Amino acid sequence: MVLTLGLIPANALVAGILVIAAVLFSGKSDLLQDSEGLVEWISEFMITLPGILIFFLPSQMLFLGSTFLAGAISPTPFLERLGLVRWKLPTSTVVLLILATPLAQFFSVLFISLLGLEPSAQLEQLTRVFVETEGSAFALTLILTTLGAGFSEELLFRGYLQRRLLQAWSPSKAIATSALLFALMHLDPVHASGVLFLGVWFSIVAWLTGSVIPAMIAHGLNNLLAILALVLSGKDEDDLASMGPAYFAMIGLGAMFAVLAFLSLRAHRRRLTNQLSFQPSENDNVQQNES
Repeated sequence: MVLTLGLIPANALVAGILVIAAVLFSGKSDLLQDSEGLVEWISEFMITLPGILIFFLPSQMLFLGSTFLAGAISPTPFLERLGLVRWKLPTSTVVLLILATPLAQFFSVLFISLLGLEPSAQLEQLTRVFVETEGSAFALTLILTTLGAGFSEELLFRGYLQRRLLQAWSPSKAIATSALLFALMHLDPVHASGVLFLGVWFSIVAWLTGSVIPAMIAHGLNNLLAILALVLSGKDEDDLASMGPAYFAMIGLGAMFAVLAFLSLRAHRRRLTNQLSFQPSENDNVQQNES
């Protein structure tokens, strides 16, 4: 957990250094003494191809590099330590859990709405990046926020951190801690509040399946759907009133898949219980051998 706690301020530090470097490289050093001008310049820069790279890629590389290093020096086999193993549930159940992710996204949006939180500057900038970028810039944004974020963040928080916590803590405590640190990683209080429920859901998916891979897919799916909602509505994704019928239809499907996943989990657990009840005990084996 120390590694993860250290990466949160390190992520902010790296982002700040890269922004300053970009300002200096562009010959706008005078903006460092003009806070309003600097914010405006950053807002414009972040919707360019170089800006997108600086905005998303460094943190993902930082998370991946640290996680790979920690996994490599662990006495546990690398893939097993990071949760890059096959899931223990039937594939059909895993698919249902992944497809239930829109319901978790809905609760995240609902939570922000109930708190009455206004979109922060960070969320407004993210919205602008998703809505205003086009062509190669938009394609790069899509790749980094779905594949990149899903892989790097889940590998750190659900692969490395949560699996370590589960060795010492109860599942509920490990899941809550992993989700909380995941939310804090986003730095902005409003953004952190919004992703807290999602962090809990990704943690539950990883715990139930025994693998980080389904959580990675669920994370990427959530980000993809959020971006599509923003692009199609052109509005704030954290405002329920701005969402159209298609969004609520997606939530309805997510709820349906959540119910089906729950039923599938119950059926799988019942099958395991029945299999165990039919296995002969050691006393039965001894009696059979004596006879």
